[in-house]
Amino acid sequence: KLIPVACRLPADLLNRVRDRAVTQDGGLNAVMAQALEQWLATQAVAE
Repeated sequence: KLIPVACRLPADLLNRVRDRAVTQDGGLNAVMAQALEQWLATQAVAE
């Protein structure tokens, strides 16, 4: 189940993410989900 989430990002960061998302299956949603999963995994190890 996908739930819409709004967030504010710096324009430069968003442009870089969009550029990456063009080449990924699932587009922007997939890139954001992958980035958050990876970040959460590193935070769990750090705690």
